[in-house]
Amino acid sequence: MATGNEKTNDAGGPSAGGLEEFIANQQAIQRAQASNEPGENIDDGKLSQFLSRAFSESRRMNNEVEKSRAKSEKMHQILGAERVSSWCKEHAAEVLTQQQQDLVEGTSKP
Repeated sequence: MATGNEKTNDAGGPSAGGLEEFIANQQAIQRAQASNEPGENIDDGKLSQFLSRAFSESRRMNNEVEKSRAKSEKMHQILGAERVSSWCKEHAAEVLTQQQQDLVEGTSKP
């Protein structure tokens, strides 16, 4: 549940620090609840390894998103936003249904 205090990255999603804090808080809540239920067994080592891999992958994907965004911005600067927009619409018409096109256009508007 969002509290309004989460850290965000440039894309508006949770930053790695914000995500890690959220996970740590949720983990503490689940441990407290699990200690009240018989048969609950949380393996700290496996959980730590899993979270470490998940955070690493999240950071990697955030880096890939940033690289993609930079390439897109460069392409818009070099070729012009109007030309790139035209190509994107042409491509969308070839590969997307009308409903999908409407959804994409709705998300790309400011």
